[in-house]
Amino acid sequence: MRECALEADADAVLEQATRLKMDRVLAFLEMLSATDDDYKHLPPATLQRFLKMGGKVARMLGGEDKDAAS
Repeated sequence: MRECALEADADAVLEQATRLKMDRVLAFLEMLSATDDDYKHLPPATLQRFLKMGGKVARMLGGEDKDAAS
């Protein structure tokens, strides 16, 4: 995805909205990858408790960020 985003910058035909969407997807995938790396080091019981919390974590941290969801 990173390579595609770099190539998109050089593509004069590609619409700006498409480039923006690619950048957002890339940022999201990189965030997931970093989170996965963090979670790999958690003890299984801790990870299981965290996952069971579900949406409670989001509400505790201040609810929903509409910009981050798009």
